Amino acid sequence: MPSQKALMLGLNWLDSLDLRQQLGELSMPVHRWYGRLDGLVPVRVAKELDARTCGHQSHVFQDSSHAPFITEQSGFIYKVQALVR
Repeated sequence: MPSQKALMLGLNWLDSLDLRQQLGELSMPVHRWYGRLDGLVPVRVAKELDARTCGHQSHVFQDSSHAPFITEQSGFIYKVQALVR
């Protein structure tokens, strides 16, 4: 198990990091996926980034928090497979 100190350092780092400008500068396809119940990355961020970025796709997993690949595994796998078809 990670130490509480390491987890808090990581959360503090994430709290101070803002890469929204750089995200808008990416030229490759970007798929941003969110969990509607996420307390770390609120779903309102999706709409803000939709307005600030061009050509990105976003999706909100309705029954997930921060880890939709765990809580909505089959839906997550479906989205990944749809990208490679």
